Amino acid sequence: MLNNWLKIAFINYKKNWLSTIINLFGLTIGLTGFMLILMHWNDEESYEKWNPKKDLIYGSQIYNKKDNAYGATIPYIMAERAVKVIPEVKDYVLFNGSGVGYKMTTKKKTVFQKDGMLVSGNFFNFFPFN
Repeated sequence: MLNNWLKIAFINYKKNWLSTIINLFGLTIGLTGFMLILMHWNDEESYEKWNPKKDLIYGSQIYNKKDNAYGATIPYIMAERAVKVIPEVKDYVLFNGSGVGYKMTTKKKTVFQKDGMLVSGNFFNFFPFN
């Protein structure tokens, strides 16, 4: 019975080859789009899940009224002042310079690290890397 169905299907595919190609192309595009969206959603959902302190970490931005735009970084003085003035703020970490390269030298070895980042000294209080 399955053999007969397959024969009938292939006969119809040969007769209507253009609609078969259009259907297969549409199915391919649809499944590819679904898989890309699913991969992106999974990536967004897994972001920072590894950090046990993720519920206690917040980001802040500066609003530039003149340009009507938000900035991604805040100055050191503002972060220091926020700890003193705002009771909910316990500590801060600052990031700067994505893509910076550094030459690190020890007595035995010299290594060049590409795509580094400048951070404040308490970075490991927020992000517990081993």
